[in-house]
Amino acid sequence: AYFGCDWGAWLSSFFAPARPLLQQLPLATAPGNHEGYGQVGGPECPKMAFYYSFFSPLYGQRLRPGPDGMYAFDHGNARFISLALLSNHAGKEFAADACSADEPCGSPVLCPRRWLQCELSGQGDPAWSGIDHVFVLNHAPMITAAPARKHGSSEIQIRNLAPLFERPDGVKPG
Repeated sequence: AYFGCDWGAWLSSFFAPARPLLQQLPLATAPGNHEGYGQVGGPECPKMAFYYSFFSPLYGQRLRPGPDGMYAFDHGNARFISLALLSNHAGKEFAADACSADEPCGSPVLCPRRWLQCELSGQGDPAWSGIDHVFVLNHAPMITAAPARKHGSSEIQIRNLAPLFERPDGVKPG
């Protein structure tokens, strides 16, 4: 839905065409910039309320909320981590100096970088021993061949996120 605050657009532009697929396959989502857009002259959609009301219940009790609309859940032997990076310019919150790396995993208030580190490493998570695959969902591509200024590669995300995915303690080798 181009305007995330337009209930009718969600129904006609997303759920109706996706229905056959959604009846057969699981769905994991990551929010994008349009989920917070209001219609011109229409109601505002604070904090992407429709997006979260539609998709958060899909994961039920397995959903582990993170900071700023991020979440993770496990399904079988896979962990899914959804990052709420709404544009190519997002990602500064994952910089090495963005927060303390000393905060223990499981703390109720973790900065985005530390939360992601904990989800990627499984520190303090008894379910981690059964995880063989990790999938990270993100709206804005980190690396792409798209034309410049059209969802092209994000230097901010490459600089701040890629090291988390490349570290031996960040992604479990398979």
